[in-house]
Amino acid sequence: MKAYFSDESRRQTLSVRASKWFADPQRKHQWIERLQQARGAHSPHQTQPEQLFTAICDALRLPFRYTGNGTFWIDDINPDFVDSNGRRVAIDIFGDYWHTPLFRKEALRPNFTEHIRKQIAKKHGWHLIIFWASELRRADAKERVLKALGRKYGGV
Repeated sequence: MKAYFSDESRRQTLSVRASKWFADPQRKHQWIERLQQARGAHSPHQTQPEQLFTAICDALRLPFRYTGNGTFWIDDINPDFVDSNGRRVAIDIFGDYWHTPLFRKEALRPNFTEHIRKQIAKKHGWHLIIFWASELRRADAKERVLKALGRKYGGV
């Protein structure tokens, strides 16, 4: 027996239906509110890679605040961190499992890919920097963060 979502035509039907549903701003707002309730909006719970990034920010005195709990959105993107000094820089932390198509076909969905997420952010005047969880676990993680931030807006 096939899984419910394994049929490509069924996936396409659901995708079209969801796109129409999210086109209505009121429904989109309701969905965001439900997501915030489910995640515990304003809750400090972070994934382990997000905790690593927070520790790097604390050590380097970088001005980023956690928003991965649904407290801040750029269109359909909920970045994990945003610059708290008014610079329009957002950070997303990609889990190696959740965002790699090798492991999950869902990772190919438009809002899951690096390229599309960066395009959406840019369209709204934001710079989105994406760090992979495996990058933050490296011994040179602090240097990598500084290098990526320096490229985006001339140093920290």
